[in-house]
Amino acid sequence: MYKSRKKSDVLFAGIFVILGMWMILSVHCRAAEKNNDEKQSQIVRIGSFEDTFDYIDKNGVRRGYGYELLQALSGYTGWKFEYVKCD
Repeated sequence: MYKSRKKSDVLFAGIFVILGMWMILSVHCRAAEKNNDEKQSQIVRIGSFEDTFDYIDKNGVRRGYGYELLQALSGYTGWKFEYVKCD
């Protein structure tokens, strides 16, 4: 009877120590604030070639799944994309 109680006491103490160490040693972080220079959007150059996923239609408008995906990414990151024609 005493051995099982001793084991449960040791287990409880071990869990208590682990939780205490986790609370003490945990790192609290937050996003860094951007200054005015960093708030300006970055320009990212994208190599673009004509295919079904990224193309320019007869009116000169860029279209395709790849283009739409990059526009969605631009909305999340604030980046501006500059398309460079590749062969």
